[in-house]
Amino acid sequence: MTINKDAQIERQRFSLGHEIGHWVNDKKLNLTYRCTTTDMRQHTSQESNFRQQKEVRANQFSAELLIPNHIATPYLAELDITFESVSALADMFNVSRTSTAIRLVELSSSPCMLICYDRTGNRRWFRRSHIIPEHFWPHKKIITPKAVSLLGTAEEVDADTWIDQEKAVFYSVTQSTFSNAYGTLVLLWWKDEAHLLA
Repeated sequence: MTINKDAQIERQRFSLGHEIGHWVNDKKLNLTYRCTTTDMRQHTSQESNFRQQKEVRANQFSAELLIPNHIATPYLAELDITFESVSALADMFNVSRTSTAIRLVELSSSPCMLICYDRTGNRRWFRRSHIIPEHFWPHKKIITPKAVSLLGTAEEVDADTWIDQEKAVFYSVTQSTFSNAYGTLVLLWWKDEAHLLA
């Protein structure tokens, strides 16, 4: 098992957790190969893609190892779903802001969503908390580029800025945006859960 010693410590820790995930989950399969940066970025898998499924499983193992549910959940109850909260948790658990934001959405009892857009404004992937209905989808492309101009600032915006749903014009969400090496991440929080029923 090797990891890039030149990578940031948060990346090294996640990579180590990822490789331990392979060892725990895949050791009986007798597989050897090198995980690439693309493998480490797998968030969803197609049923027909065995390698992709293994990478997603290893990433999930690493996330659960580094930000354990039983330790993180008590903190989440006291935090707003904002970039500031993501940064505080990332520092606490010594993991990247992206990994922390994904885990925050996975564990939160609040309605929230994380969307990743590439540098050209195209949606790469997204995560929604278990409270968000399946028919709530983010736009495939950033339709309001000025919406990401205030990186890090939590602000209330019209939901249709980010959500591709007919009734999104009638309510608002709190957005926090931040960037990483690959693009822009948008963290959305529905403060009023009644909007999910719209």
